[in-house]
Amino acid sequence: MVVSATVARAQPVHDAIDVPFDLNANHIYLRATVNGSRPLWFLLDTGAEMSVVDSTVAASVGLTSVGSATARGSGEGTMKAGFAQGVTLAVGRAVAKGQTVVTLPLDALEPIDGRSIDGILGHDFIASFVVTIDYSQRRVSFRDPARFDSATIPAGERVPIEIVGGIPRIHGTVVLPGAETIDGVFTVDTGSRTALSLNTPFVRENALVNRIAESSLDAPYGFGIGGATKTRVGRIDAFRIGVVKFEKPVIGFSFGEKGVDASSSIAGNIGGELMRRFRVTFDYGRKVMVLEPNAALDDPFRYDAFGALLSLDGEAFQVRRVVEGSPASKAGIRENDRI
Repeated sequence: MVVSATVARAQPVHDAIDVPFDLNANHIYLRATVNGSRPLWFLLDTGAEMSVVDSTVAASVGLTSVGSATARGSGEGTMKAGFAQGVTLAVGRAVAKGQTVVTLPLDALEPIDGRSIDGILGHDFIASFVVTIDYSQRRVSFRDPARFDSATIPAGERVPIEIVGGIPRIHGTVVLPGAETIDGVFTVDTGSRTALSLNTPFVRENALVNRIAESSLDAPYGFGIGGATKTRVGRIDAFRIGVVKFEKPVIGFSFGEKGVDASSSIAGNIGGELMRRFRVTFDYGRKVMVLEPNAALDDPFRYDAFGALLSLDGEAFQVRRVVEGSPASKAGIRENDRI
């Protein structure tokens, strides 16, 4: 998520804690509070430039929204947003004061994940700590950067990161048929369900990538602030981060003309389906990410080729999109059907 505004960054204010999380379609949900509120469900999202509180929730906990901005995500649409300043966000005893958060409606995302989304913990909160996500144990650790150095982690691939617009970027390598390789810069986005997506300019500018994309499946792939993505789904031979190699990953090839997927400043985006194979530490202050493989490292990459995007509507599923010629289409399923 990108918001067109500049805000001050928070400073760490508390020692580390270790908390459980729910993993929903590779999304990390934590219990958090806003200015000492009741516990709320927040998505931990390294792909969010700023933290977000749902507009209705913001009003219920007494936040005052000022100003206006345009929020843009993985879809082609935009949303109007406001800001609330001087906010205290806390996950248990991990507390960050003086935060500026975005206020905007998140209700469009809830039916896709099938659960409540009260807010998003983005860059300013994450940057206040050294954050370790242990996907296999379903726990997140928040450590005070002044008391913990990620260099003390005994094992794992240390990957240099650059923070641009509040979002971490790393170098990766796309491996194509014939062992052709293309290096690129990729954002690391725990708020993305998928393994890897390639941006529209990267797809179009590389002939072999474009040929693979054109022959791939038209399929529902992503949905975020701004709506659904325009993506085809296929595979490449491999993807590398440092010495870590992922064989035959499922790739989203973007054809969107707007939104972050249309940006030419990066090659693409790395998401939760790839990150869940590690215990991953983000140390923004020292500009490093540490990847410690877990038992899921060699899990095959799979994609549901049913051909329909569903959302939860009460006790039924609503069909949001059906791909022509897909199994869903051949079975007679149509957009706006309730199942």
